[in-house]
Amino acid sequence: MANPNIPDPQGSPEAYQNFVKDFEFWRRYNDPTIQENDANRPSQEVRDSYRLSDYLTTYAGLPPPPPGPPPPVRPIFRPDPTPRDDAERAFLNSDFPEFMDNNYPKARWIGVRVLGKGTFGRVGHWTYDKTLPRPRPLYTDFAVKESLSTDDDLFSEAHYMRELGRLGSEHIVKLACRGHTVQAADGLGDEWIGKTKRLVMEYCSQGTLADLLNRRIATQQRFQENSLWMIFECLVDGISTMEFGRELVIDDYSKKGVLRPAADPDWVKLIHFDLKPRNMMLESSRTHRDTPIVKLGDFGLTQTIDPNSPWTEEDLHNLRKNGTRGFYAPEQFSTRWNSQDWKTSGVCGQYSRKTNIWGIGLTMYFLVMLKKTLDHTNPYLRAVPLLGKAIEGRSYGEDIESAPYSNELIELILSCLYEKPSLRPTIRELKTHVAAGIRECDFQQVAPEPWSLFEAPEPMTPAQVAAAVPVAPPAPIILVAPVAPVVPVGPWARESSGRARRLSALKPSPALRKLYTGTKGQRLSGSRLRTHQDVESCWSREEDAKPGLRNYEFYKRLFQYFFTGLQDDVEFALADQENPRIVATSCIAAFITFRSRLSTFIYETDVDNDQFEWFRGELQRMNDELQDQWFGTSGLWHVFDDEEIEDAERGGKGGLPDRGRGRVELREANLARRIWKFSSRRSGASLPERGLGWS
Repeated sequence: MANPNIPDPQGSPEAYQNFVKDFEFWRRYNDPTIQENDANRPSQEVRDSYRLSDYLTTYAGLPPPPPGPPPPVRPIFRPDPTPRDDAERAFLNSDFPEFMDNNYPKARWIGVRVLGKGTFGRVGHWTYDKTLPRPRPLYTDFAVKESLSTDDDLFSEAHYMRELGRLGSEHIVKLACRGHTVQAADGLGDEWIGKTKRLVMEYCSQGTLADLLNRRIATQQRFQENSLWMIFECLVDGISTMEFGRELVIDDYSKKGVLRPAADPDWVKLIHFDLKPRNMMLESSRTHRDTPIVKLGDFGLTQTIDPNSPWTEEDLHNLRKNGTRGFYAPEQFSTRWNSQDWKTSGVCGQYSRKTNIWGIGLTMYFLVMLKKTLDHTNPYLRAVPLLGKAIEGRSYGEDIESAPYSNELIELILSCLYEKPSLRPTIRELKTHVAAGIRECDFQQVAPEPWSLFEAPEPMTPAQVAAAVPVAPPAPIILVAPVAPVVPVGPWARESSGRARRLSALKPSPALRKLYTGTKGQRLSGSRLRTHQDVESCWSREEDAKPGLRNYEFYKRLFQYFFTGLQDDVEFALADQENPRIVATSCIAAFITFRSRLSTFIYETDVDNDQFEWFRGELQRMNDELQDQWFGTSGLWHVFDDEEIEDAERGGKGGLPDRGRGRVELREANLARRIWKFSSRRSGASLPERGLGWS
């Protein structure tokens, strides 16, 4: 009896052969025990079962195998810059008019090495000879991707890279020049004419995330948790650019991921379909001090999500193989495709933004476990809630439960690896959770990993490697156990207005911890400015920029440090049962002092109009929040009685100065000092010796 779900081998032999080929591909993919030379499944068995019954879950997951002995520590692989054959040698000697012109001719450029090579293309690194006298080109290093087959036209990849490059995200590999379209004069044959054969891109000197993972696997050097959170944040920022056309930011007060400004309604959402460590580039960056910045690259398989043109059933089947073996998502490899209810399964063909989330979740799984593969044949049903929510479906990667990291990180990765895409978190939720994880590591004051553990090794020939003095492997990192949270109790343990975060999870910043030790004359920041050395480091990273821009970037970054911790300190002050007045006034004083210092800077420093307006808007928003929330009946002044407030208000509250020469807001500073005096009179605390707040 014929199966209506299978092409007729007599009437459509070509379609039937394609069906058999795809069926066997996925059967072997989902059953690694099948050997390469094993026969295909009998056609009659396929006809008697394929999509004739609904999917039946016969197991809830098998227990993960017991951990085996750790793999031996191996030497770090050093890439060999020597061309492997004549084709690579000719490639490195090519002439690229995109950046080799009359001003900077080919003789001044050096083809360093081939970075990677596949069936249909290769990528190489070119650098300008820096021993030559100036002037030099604006960019002295490029990565050139070249197609080797007419079936691999780079036009769509160039288009997506151009569109993403216009958005200004630093988490996307940028296209340096327009793609090279083959002309008849290139002499490559008629089949190449009109096709994009070559892309010139920015060069990322630290290699790929796969290279870093391989080095950590070789040395068995686990990542610290703060490093994992920073990498996770880069990946989230990359896919948010593909989803919204811009990166999400963390709201200073709600601590949630938000879009500012709102998403462009004309932006077409993108699915990468090939997110894997090999397609994630690493580079050093001033904006990422402790870890390399991660950039998403290789958009050759990217697809758009057009709500006005939904995918057909044929499109859904064709996109199953759109990616790399070993990195497919459940919506591609699931065995539910063979069931009658595949269309309503909530898994098969559900390609969306959640497919990108699977890709970065899988990457984080590899980094946590120091592995290159995931057992996709063994989904499991977790016995306890995930991120505080009831379990709604099966997930992958059960062995990650034993990894020596916080529950928050493990559970967030597992939520990205849900079988059903609809159960995976949104990009906004990911941004919020990742930012909270970074803050938690900062609260614990975990020192960053040495940069040497991230830095890519210099390429060396085999002879150079043999002659080099062996270097001892780095000492293993001792992972710091999470610090138990401070649980405030008593009449002040209540929710702050508009806050979804539980006060039981709050902890004071380092500055407030010092206050609680009874240190006299301590000048408080009232925020999570980690140390003065940290601020000085932030300043020094801008020392090569123009003075005005340097100051602008410094203070703009200082905003991030200040408000990330200030809000937590305010909530902690409201929750403290013993001495809320001291903590609250230190927060108020620090805010007023910082705002006054910043106001003075804005009006006396060389910043352009756009920078001025940005700071002006931020100060106005800060002022509104101070008046409406912190000084309201549910805010900081709630810790003072009516007599104190009335007496303190006699000095008035100063507002923002008009544009002109900056001045310190003395009335507000005096108001804060009077509040401090009232509270310290009862508690016995000493006033700071030199003013209030950070100075």
